[in-house]
Amino acid sequence: MEELENEGLFKDKKIGVYVKVDDDGNIVAVNSDIFEKNLDGWTKIDEGYGDNYVHAQTSYFKSSLIDEEGNFVYNISKLIEYKQKLENKKN
Repeated sequence: MEELENEGLFKDKKIGVYVKVDDDGNIVAVNSDIFEKNLDGWTKIDEGYGDNYVHAQTSYFKSSLIDEEGNFVYNISKLIEYKQKLENKKN
């Protein structure tokens, strides 16, 4: 993920970003631990400070999770691959 800016109301609170996936690994929901208190069945994908972590879906995904035809757009395996590539570039 790109470095997200530390600004706004939540700049001093570390916020977790979570996704919920179906049996095929499709990302069916995105939220932060600011809004979602019961995180059973959710997978943490990132954490940090600032409003971008609070508003996770618009900060992490360019489009809706489901396209106009009802198909899921994002899959957790692709997200993990992308994050690994970014980590490798840092090292």
